[in-house]
Amino acid sequence: MTLCSKLLYFLSLVLIFNINTALAINSTADLHQNELSDGLSSQTDFSLAGAKGNVDKYDATFSLDLFHHNEYRTWAMVLVAARSEAANQLTSDNLFSHVRLFLPRAPQRDLELYLQLSQDEFSRLEYRGLFGGGVRWRHQSGDTKSQIFSGLGVMYEREKIAAQGLLASNIEEQIRLNLYAVIRHPLENQAELEFNGYTQPRIDVPSDTRAQLGTSISFVLTERTRVSLSITVSHDSQPPDNVDHTDLTYSSGISLYF
Repeated sequence: MTLCSKLLYFLSLVLIFNINTALAINSTADLHQNELSDGLSSQTDFSLAGAKGNVDKYDATFSLDLFHHNEYRTWAMVLVAARSEAANQLTSDNLFSHVRLFLPRAPQRDLELYLQLSQDEFSRLEYRGLFGGGVRWRHQSGDTKSQIFSGLGVMYEREKIAAQGLLASNIEEQIRLNLYAVIRHPLENQAELEFNGYTQPRIDVPSDTRAQLGTSISFVLTERTRVSLSITVSHDSQPPDNVDHTDLTYSSGISLYF
């Protein structure tokens, strides 16, 4: 596939398959990187889809990943905003921010601390704030250059569920385990396949569990540009009333590296 055909193919996917839905877990897979240069670096992702005429609608998503790395520590931050509208009615409005500190403690092991804030009007989530920490393990295969990241931690979470109709608002506080794995495998022609999975059971009520599975494939266009397609399944065993247990999300877009 030529460079031009790759671009046209994935731009068409942006127009056809970009759908924003509420997720029980916000993925931070992009923050796990093995080959960061010292100093500041960033990655920007965006996608835009729309229609005008018989159906008036648009979907827009923007994310920014920032890294500051040296031999002693790595700061990582992600900011995400997603908004969509159909027939002059807002259908999604999501905000998400996450800051994480990695502290190397062994050649393949890091301590990590993180702080997160998110909001999703259409899952009745007025806000969700959390902080936590744990251990991350890193592994890279010498033959295939595959990368594996896995983590185990504990986090404190506070969220406010907005009122809706006869449903009252409420504030919940809880402590959850946080387990995750991110696997990246290089393919031919500078393509990369990624799998990621998360599970976050509540410690005092293990049946209250959030889980997410995702996969993506990306292609290099230029030294600083990549296109990608991803599919994510997210599940919340005890979501707020009038919110679905499971979401399936398709997304595609362009990434810029600086």
